[in-house]
Order: sequence, then C-alpha cells, then structure tokens
Amino acid sequence: MQKDLTLSIINSKASNILITQNSHMKLSSLFDTVVTLGDHDLERTGKYKLLAFVELLGNYYILKNK
Repeated sequence: MQKDLTLSIINSKASNILITQNSHMKLSSLFDTVVTLGDHDLERTGKYKLLAFVELLGNYYILKNK
C-alpha cells in the first residue's frame, strides 16, 4: 500500500472506497466505504477475489447504464 497516495485520496473531497481482505487495517476507518473481500486467508486467493469483484462491478455498471 502506498501511504502517500492513500492519504491524498482520503484527504480529497471525492468519495473513497477501500477494497480489501483486511478490514482491520489502521487506515480503514478513514475511508467512506470499506468493501471486504472475504478473510485474510491465503495470499494467492486474494487476486482471484479481486478479479471476480472487478468483473461483477463492471457487469453491474454495464447493465445499469445500457
């Protein structure tokens, strides 16, 4: 995680969302929305959870804006 980038996003006026497997991280309370993708179990499963989330989010956006 890039701390400088994260802090500049949090301090901006834009809404911010944290997508993570570790909802107990220190900075998570500073985000407007926290989306937890399961538990912080195997590191290698995290990328597949994230890919599935992005796929579903993209699909939702396309269907909503047809």
